[in-house]
Amino acid sequence: ILQNKHLKYSTANTRQLNGMNVSQLMAYQLLVVPGGNFIDLSNALTRSTTANIHNAVQGGLNYLGICAGAFIAGNATYNSLNLAPVQFNLASPAPRSW
Repeated sequence: ILQNKHLKYSTANTRQLNGMNVSQLMAYQLLVVPGGNFIDLSNALTRSTTANIHNAVQGGLNYLGICAGAFIAGNATYNSLNLAPVQFNLASPAPRSW
């Protein structure tokens, strides 16, 4: 889709993200974190990296988390981004609102 729309984009793996500071992250308009195993993703990112991503998003970087990317955006006991006041407790069923 991005190529068809002639939009510029870059890809980065967790090692590359771990090497980026807040200023480098802020050079982008949108950070997309795809699905996968959110525990592996959490373990692959350093605490400094999750803090940098959190601070960049608070500073205006747009964030789109898909599946695991949405889980890691929450506030959890694992290494998460704490972007939203959502805490995932995977050990118990989700509360029902109906």
